[in-house]
Amino acid sequence: MKELSYKEFIDKYGQVKVKFSSYYKYSFSFHNEEMNLSVGVGSNHDDIYKMEVRADKEYTISELEPYVAFIKNKIIMWDSY
Repeated sequence: MKELSYKEFIDKYGQVKVKFSSYYKYSFSFHNEEMNLSVGVGSNHDDIYKMEVRADKEYTISELEPYVAFIKNKIIMWDSY
């Protein structure tokens, strides 16, 4: 699978629901088990301190504004804004 731009990724996967799975060094990870899709959100302390994350809530990918995405552990989107 080729790597997608941020816009292409959001257009294709933006409405997919994900749940919080982990936190490590300024990055929240969210996962969709069915699609084996993971996204990373945050990546710096300014971003994560503004976020409120609930473990029991489903989020759409578009509302999270991820900086990285994986399907089956392969990077499909990396946004280096």
